[in-house]
Amino acid sequence: MKFAGVPKGKARSTTQSKRLRQPSVRPVVLFPPGLRVNSSEPKSLTAPPNIGGVMRDDLIAVNLAAVEARFHTEAANQVEKALELCTDDVVWESPVRNLVFHGKAATGENYRRMFASFQVEEFRCLERFATEGRVVDDTIATLVLVGDMVENAPVPVGSKVQIRLLHIFDMRGGKISRELVFEDWKVIQPAVQELSFNVGKSVARSIKALGSGIILPQASYASPSSLRR
Repeated sequence: MKFAGVPKGKARSTTQSKRLRQPSVRPVVLFPPGLRVNSSEPKSLTAPPNIGGVMRDDLIAVNLAAVEARFHTEAANQVEKALELCTDDVVWESPVRNLVFHGKAATGENYRRMFASFQVEEFRCLERFATEGRVVDDTIATLVLVGDMVENAPVPVGSKVQIRLLHIFDMRGGKISRELVFEDWKVIQPAVQELSFNVGKSVARSIKALGSGIILPQASYASPSSLRR
């Protein structure tokens, strides 16, 4: 094919230059299309601004308030108010003491035993944060175990302890649907226990064991006149 006014050599030179501009190596695709993240759509990676007509921040605030009230009821031994903060199908679990309770009735009974056996001196919150469906709380509780109704308690009654508590609360509609608690018990003042034993056949003495020390009451001795000659 001939081009008017264009020499043959010039036409061939233009065709050759076009070929040189084409890349000689195909670009490498690092990720297949199905795994690519579209950075232009950040809304798909975040939670919706409202859930069921309730704003996200408001729901988080409700969850935090429910957990704060839950700790207050334990310190004040208010079992019924604690149960009002739970759903009917609430689950309470302590892996450390190998305990699981299902439902409000069983959880309430567990609360009654614990609250009656704890003389709480302080709850010190180290950290607490929440989402729309969960609250995580890291707290140190200082208390005296005054009763024997705490199931599988790792310390004797009378001990003053600090318990590091990591709570994970599952929330539903502003109420606690699951309370998972990890416990680390540390005795800061051992219990004072009364022990008695027989010495010989007729003498009984009461001793007090405080920690590793033993305190004996003052002994009474028979007068010389009462001794047989």
